[in-house]
Amino acid sequence: ASHPQKNKLLRIIFDLSAESSNAVGYECAASLVTLSSNPVAVDAAVKAYVQLLNQQADNNVKLIVLDRLFEIRAAHKAILEQHVMDIMRALSSPSIAVRRKVLDICLGPLVTEKNSVDVVSLLKKEIVKTMESQAKASDGNTEYRRLVIRALHACIARFPQHAESVIFILVDFLSDEDKGTATDVLMFIRELVAHQTKLRGPILGRLAESLPEVSNARVLGGCLWLVGEYCDDNDQRSDVLNSILEAVSPLPLIEDTSAEADQQKKPDEKSTQATTRTVIGADGSYVTETVYSSLKPAADDKKQSALRKHLLKPDLLLASMVGTTVTKMSLRDIDAPLSKKDPSLHNRVLFLVVNLLKLARDHGEGGKTSDSALRLTQCVRAMVSHSAASKMLVDQWRQGGREALIKVLQIEAQTSSWYSADVDAANQDEIIAPDRAIRFRQLREGRTGATTMFDEDEGDLKEAAGGQSSNFGKDFAERLAKAVQMTGTADPVYVEAFLKVHTFDVHLELLLVNRTAETLQNVLVELNSGSTDLEFVDRPAPVTLAPLSSQTVTASIKVSSTETGVIFGYVTYERNAATDKDSIILNEIHIDVLDYIEKAWIGELSFRTMWAEFEWENKININTTMTDVRQYLVHVMLNTNLCVVGRSTPSQANLIKDKKSRMTREEAEAQLDEAIGQIQESSFVALNLYSKSIFAEDALANVSIEKTAEGKLQGSVRIRSRTQGIALSLGDRLVQKGMKK
Repeated sequence: ASHPQKNKLLRIIFDLSAESSNAVGYECAASLVTLSSNPVAVDAAVKAYVQLLNQQADNNVKLIVLDRLFEIRAAHKAILEQHVMDIMRALSSPSIAVRRKVLDICLGPLVTEKNSVDVVSLLKKEIVKTMESQAKASDGNTEYRRLVIRALHACIARFPQHAESVIFILVDFLSDEDKGTATDVLMFIRELVAHQTKLRGPILGRLAESLPEVSNARVLGGCLWLVGEYCDDNDQRSDVLNSILEAVSPLPLIEDTSAEADQQKKPDEKSTQATTRTVIGADGSYVTETVYSSLKPAADDKKQSALRKHLLKPDLLLASMVGTTVTKMSLRDIDAPLSKKDPSLHNRVLFLVVNLLKLARDHGEGGKTSDSALRLTQCVRAMVSHSAASKMLVDQWRQGGREALIKVLQIEAQTSSWYSADVDAANQDEIIAPDRAIRFRQLREGRTGATTMFDEDEGDLKEAAGGQSSNFGKDFAERLAKAVQMTGTADPVYVEAFLKVHTFDVHLELLLVNRTAETLQNVLVELNSGSTDLEFVDRPAPVTLAPLSSQTVTASIKVSSTETGVIFGYVTYERNAATDKDSIILNEIHIDVLDYIEKAWIGELSFRTMWAEFEWENKININTTMTDVRQYLVHVMLNTNLCVVGRSTPSQANLIKDKKSRMTREEAEAQLDEAIGQIQESSFVALNLYSKSIFAEDALANVSIEKTAEGKLQGSVRIRSRTQGIALSLGDRLVQKGMKK
């Protein structure tokens, strides 16, 4: 091949890419990227992919196209930046897997100063869409809303100038019924309050107004900590304290048990009205039914804030948070404390703290020695005493909180799903060794020389034309390793199978060999999977085998979920002289679940959210002869393709580019070094792992290992997923690959 031939081929592909056929357009785009790195050719390929992405209704097609765009981004980021908004049009798809992959591609290094305004505006519109009545009724709407909020969080973290346009929209989601959504918004607001000093005052004021509407106890505690730590203005502190006091009023806080007793009593005739009506019973007869309706609202119907309801349960952790917050705000100004500036407000705050202390002491789960009671006792002493110990306690509360939060935010920035792994990898300069050879194609030796250098253009052209690539020998070796013997060598028909797993289907090649000296007619291989997740699209056709001859037949299987599948069956054939068919039972073919598992990466917050949501869990007790914790963790990662959660290492930045490859020992050890360092010195290790299937199914794992005094390892591996199949399959693989060896 020569350059003129390559240019001719490129021109032909350009002409074919204008055809209306989607299949032709896809193949032309793939060929353009393979043959050339010219910006014009890559741009044409991206346009073809984007057109397929927005026109095709099949979600599987969308996922395949997104995978191709993900691969292009690694080498042609600047070209893909121009098509970010076109790619994000695919967010209109109802599939949460497509939406997540679109955000994975577009966020990170593709968001720049030029397109950040458009990206943020689009994400704001998507959040508003999730609040529409039609969207609320659709499946996955809540999960998509959380996904968009996290995406917006990642954008604002890199471009804080757009924070003012989105913050007040997000504050309304603090009162959302979904705990995950409210928590994500709180984490977003926490970062803005810590870093954006200009927006701190308005945000804290809006938080104080929203406190009565927030229903989740954890979110309430986070909001209270923020206003208590960052509220520096004296007038604003007074307003926030009044808002908190109004939310918990009326005082005193007394746990009311009379309402429960009234509900157990028979309805009172004076407070209820009886209505009699005739209805048809289950047996068809007419029966009389009496319905009681209330004439006056019950005492429980009186509207109370969520904060007061949580305190009256009582939620002791929230009670200690409320007490600490109001105490810190009262004693914030050393020169003019609240007791001197506004004695009435100071007394009301003190009365609230004393009420909280009484609740903590009197409740069965609390007591005088409980953590909440001790904390609230410190608050009371700090407000009424002027001793040196009280002043030291107040100084300790006033210092250290903001510095600790900055450290936490720095760690979270390193584990951001759309920032650290992608942006740092994109901005990281490539380190080249000083003795690395520099290849000049113009100066390469002739083909007759001893060290002929491989011509990249010729190799690309040959591979695109269907010829053998430079990795042909390696691919052939892998093919031989995956060959499965289906029958014995002494059987009349020898069958050998080769299983190739593509993205959403399995291609099965069957080699049929006639071991006899006579002709075999109607040789037919009948296969079955016994599972609805493996559907045969094309079955092998019957063939005729001459004596000692061979022939290859194929079958296609469509895969719909991640699960360890089994293919079984038999082969039938007819002899010339025989009247009946003969048959041979085939050995089973096991589809490896790792063929569907991709290396993936996730942040700690997302992991905790999904861990709380997923229902299916497979718990495997550790029973192994291994005595080294590190060796066992590497064993688990190699046999499940799971990656360490919440760490951004160079190896994980590289795995994004090659996510479909198997986990290597070097990658596993590099991730463990970054995550937990010298684990040999620890007697107890807990590690979170994560991976994702090609069907966008998340797989979570928690490994808890304890090293006993005898040196043995014990503990458990807990695997969770949204569906049962992937959890059971990964657990079975661990057992099969030496869990108990």
